Amino acid sequence: MSGRNRWEDSENVLEQENARLRRALDELDVLEEIAAATVADRPMDSILELIVEKCTACLDAEQGSVHLVEDDGAKGQPLRTLLRHVETNVRSTPYRLADQLAGWMLTHRAPLRINDPGADKRIRVPSFAAETLKSLLSVPLLSKGELLGVLTVFNKTDGQGFNDADERVLSIIAALSAQVLRAAALIGGLKQDRDVLASENSQLWRQVKKQFSTESVIGSSAKLREVLKTIEQIRDTSVDVLITGESGTGKDLIAKTIHFTSPRARKPFVALNCAALPETLLESELFGIEKGVATGVEKRLGQFEAAHEGTLFLDEIGDLSLTAQAKILRVLQERIVQRVGGREQIPIDVRILAATNKDLRTAVKEQRFREDLYFRLNVIHIRTPSLREIRDDIAELAHFFLGRYCEEFKKPVMTFAPEALAMLTAAPWPGNVRQMQNEVKRLVICAAGTVISVTDLREEMRGVADEIGPEESGDRSTIDRAMDLHEKRILIHALKNHNGNQVQTAKTLGLSRQGLIKKMKRLGIQASKMRESSVP
Repeated sequence: MSGRNRWEDSENVLEQENARLRRALDELDVLEEIAAATVADRPMDSILELIVEKCTACLDAEQGSVHLVEDDGAKGQPLRTLLRHVETNVRSTPYRLADQLAGWMLTHRAPLRINDPGADKRIRVPSFAAETLKSLLSVPLLSKGELLGVLTVFNKTDGQGFNDADERVLSIIAALSAQVLRAAALIGGLKQDRDVLASENSQLWRQVKKQFSTESVIGSSAKLREVLKTIEQIRDTSVDVLITGESGTGKDLIAKTIHFTSPRARKPFVALNCAALPETLLESELFGIEKGVATGVEKRLGQFEAAHEGTLFLDEIGDLSLTAQAKILRVLQERIVQRVGGREQIPIDVRILAATNKDLRTAVKEQRFREDLYFRLNVIHIRTPSLREIRDDIAELAHFFLGRYCEEFKKPVMTFAPEALAMLTAAPWPGNVRQMQNEVKRLVICAAGTVISVTDLREEMRGVADEIGPEESGDRSTIDRAMDLHEKRILIHALKNHNGNQVQTAKTLGLSRQGLIKKMKRLGIQASKMRESSVP
């Protein structure tokens, strides 16, 4: 062989190697772009268009398509139906073979190469596509054994048909594309879930704001309005608040109302019942604990850290030991906590709301409560009134709970008979709102009809009527009788408070002594009986 021929052969070999190298680089570019599509957070349709575009260009095809399929479990059969398809360079109709290609891939799950459509019997080419379809190469999009779809290119531009190298390249692209599509589907699902959660969170937030707004508090008595006025005055501040009042008067509700009407509303509200806190767990519960302090102990945040930038509600703070009080005082002064077993000093930004049913001033005098902690907590003092002090609100509260529990227990709409409502209004309610709430719940469950009568009330409730005396008869309306019953109860309560002293009673009620005597006579109240016992 002459030197010239050897030089030409070497040149041809070099040209072929360069062509293979260029194609390999093109293949790598395609794979890189497809892989980057997920990282770029592109939408599904955009990823599909990219895959088809790159496959068509890389394999020198006239047209390409990708079809995704999904399960349809109708009648217990796993049918496959076309979900989405994307085509490029559509000048003819070979992509209408999608259903046949999907069916073939479901059965064989292997590449399909056809360079002579007229003679190949594996796919039936419609007559309208016979002239335009010259060749096709189709590969399955498989991920973990599941067929996600079909990737196809049509009509090799050189007219020679698709070869083994083309099939290898398209199979590699399909393998990567399947993983990209699955990841994109998962990301899309997560985004959808995120949007749903965001919508639900927004809805729940609106409900919480409404539930714990000052407008939602039931009652219009002067004492309750004074409490709400104080909350409105401090709503834009982070001042610490001491809430006092008898058990069952809604101190926790007031605390939540303060939090959810403040700038900290979207930050944590952490409630801690100090009465239920064992002395041995006090520090770890309040300040947290580091991992490894004892065998099997894991790191845990304390309640102060958990409430960071939000509100910490210390309920029943009057039940804390002096040791616990000293530790809480230190945190309130320094606004720094240190976990049990740790050395790091952790700064905290926490608003403190403390509540108690005890008289802390007396506890301070008796040295059962630290004076410095009392003054630290008592920046703003809110006292929740007992039901006995806001009897004008009892009827409204009773109807509110009645509506709530009728809805909760799917009962028909119920109401109170006027006499029953008057007895509820006159009752002593030592357990306050909590007791009344439970009583109304019992009435909704146990009452025989839709009108709650006197006979449906507990025996101790009906005993109020015995103490006051028989109801007036005649043609007066039941509302008038109920009002008289309520007024009679108030007068008896005030007289017993003052051991029957009419002068002091009249002064308390804002009446003249003669005005009080007239009311007692009209309502049948005997002053002598008021000295026999005191108010329960």
